[in-house]
Amino acid sequence: GAKLVQVIDANRSTLIKQIPLPSLDVSWEIALNQNASRAFACNGNNALSVIDTNTNLLIASIPAAGHPIGIVLSKDGSQAFVSTWQNNTVVVIDIVNLKAVKTIPVGSYARGIDISQDGQWVYVANYANGGSASSVSVIATSTLSVVRTVPMPVPAYGVAASPDGNSFFICGINNGGQGF
Repeated sequence: GAKLVQVIDANRSTLIKQIPLPSLDVSWEIALNQNASRAFACNGNNALSVIDTNTNLLIASIPAAGHPIGIVLSKDGSQAFVSTWQNNTVVVIDIVNLKAVKTIPVGSYARGIDISQDGQWVYVANYANGGSASSVSVIATSTLSVVRTVPMPVPAYGVAASPDGNSFFICGINNGGQGF
């Protein structure tokens, strides 16, 4: 792979810079902290890569076993919630002290992840595969535990919480292999 993170100018749609990360394996999602001084890249090499965006240097590689694939930051900017595809977990990362603080078991093949507008709930799309059932795990941020599992009729891949907090949206693949 390219082993780098690219920064794009949103107004001109042009490449501004490339940040080389030799330890980066496969990266699926990336998130920025509130002042954009740090970028957090899911690294398929069982880590969350932390980049100082002022120096463009890797400042930490936080262990997150099981192929990290999705990430969302808490509303207060203190934690990252990282879904792991192979371990069926969400790893909670203290992004101030740069360390994992909890691993939460969720459904099979955790993928998409989002947080409610009020910051109380994290939603995790569990794709499932073979004999396991697809679902969405709902995590309470106050207890860092799953409080509800919502069965899905087809494999869920992505999730988005509505701004009003009354619903969440799911995308995935139907039985014919077509996205919905």
